[in-house]
Amino acid sequence: MLTVLIALGVCIIETLVIVVASPLAKPSPVLRFLPEDVRIAAKDHKEPSKGRQMVAHIMLVIFLTSMIGGIVYLGIDGVRQGYGFWKLTLRFIILLYVMKAYDIIVQDHCLSVFVYDGSWIIHTALQIRFLKEEVCIT
Repeated sequence: MLTVLIALGVCIIETLVIVVASPLAKPSPVLRFLPEDVRIAAKDHKEPSKGRQMVAHIMLVIFLTSMIGGIVYLGIDGVRQGYGFWKLTLRFIILLYVMKAYDIIVQDHCLSVFVYDGSWIIHTALQIRFLKEEVCIT
C-alpha cells in the first residue's frame, strides 16, 4: 500500500509540474515534446521572465527530488522490513507500473484533451495564464 501511495504522490507532483511549469519555462525545450503543427504555430512565442523560468526550474528540482527520494525511501523501508531481493524488485516494479498507468491514463489522455486543445485556462497563485492566443495552439 505504501508503494502505491508514494507512486501516486510522485505522479501528482509530476502532473503539477507539467501543467504549471510548462508555461513558465522557455518555449524551446517545452515545444520539443509537442506535435509538429504546434511547434510551427508557437515558434514566435516570447520567453517568460527570468523569475518565472526560475520557478519552473525549482519545480523541476522538487519533482526530481521527490522521485529519487521516493525510490530511495521504498528501498530503505523494504530493507528495514527484511524484504529479500524479489520482494524489493516487486516493490519497484509496482512503483513503475503505477507510474506508467497514471502516465497513460491521466497525462496522455486527460492532459492532451484539456491542455493541448487550447480550451483549458489555468490560474495559479502566480496568475499564470495558459491561453490559446498566448501559446499559439489552434
